[in-house]
Amino acid sequence: MNISIDALQLHLAVRQNTLQPKSRLIENDDLRSAKDNVRMTISQIKQGLTKHDVQARWEQLFDLWPSMVVTGLLTEVRSSSGNRFGASTKESLISLGVAVTKVQQILRIQDAQKRRKAQEQLEECKNPGQTN
Repeated sequence: MNISIDALQLHLAVRQNTLQPKSRLIENDDLRSAKDNVRMTISQIKQGLTKHDVQARWEQLFDLWPSMVVTGLLTEVRSSSGNRFGASTKESLISLGVAVTKVQQILRIQDAQKRRKAQEQLEECKNPGQTN
């Protein structure tokens, strides 16, 4: 009788462990990589914005081009700015948005790890992010 109870308890313990997805430890390298992706995307957008603008190319050559941070970039490309963009601008801005949300997700996971909030960490790891 005790053998069957032990077997059932073992089965339930194994089943519960396999049902709960494991979240991996998010390291600083993960954050660094995500931030690099944001910087690379901003660089690509910056190149696209300056491609046909002679003045902007001169400003870049002499390091006079303003620093490109996400808020400044979004201010510059908002619909009321009157700027015209090439066909790939929308895709580039979507890539930037996805890259920024990935950084934010990693920061939330790291915060949950530091505060030892396993449920928050697990929920954030299961969150696929932008699906629209």
